[in-house]
Amino acid sequence: MPAVLTATALLSLGASMAGTAEAASGDEVAQAAAKTGRSDACGPKGCGSATVTWGSTQVTNVSMSVKDTACNSHTVGIQLQVEGFDGHAWGGPVHWLPKGWTCKDGYKGWYGLHANMGWKIRSVRAVVYAKNGGGENPTLYGGNRADNPYT
Repeated sequence: MPAVLTATALLSLGASMAGTAEAASGDEVAQAAAKTGRSDACGPKGCGSATVTWGSTQVTNVSMSVKDTACNSHTVGIQLQVEGFDGHAWGGPVHWLPKGWTCKDGYKGWYGLHANMGWKIRSVRAVVYAKNGGGENPTLYGGNRADNPYT
């Protein structure tokens, strides 16, 4: 597996190479130090997405949003699912639209979330939950898997 440089190491590397043709600009250092992934999940009753900043064993700056697309007054929510290697898996809490939120209100977002797994993360994906009413299990719409570039 290739070595991964920390942001500090990349900044130090850029500073030590100042004046050479290979020196990294500040934008290149920031881009290399903060790779992101995105998963989108949509179905007839709801649409949502999750964006994460990658680490080997953690995801930071997690942003999730979800919208009711059916306009049927049934609540929708979104969950981030994290998949590791050797059967490791974790499903975060479901973030539900607030009571009274309608399809006319658009997307509801949650920002600045994070998860530290303690094991190497293979991928993440968004899952949209749509309540059906009458005590039935919710309908689930699984998003694409976003693969971790560090594992």
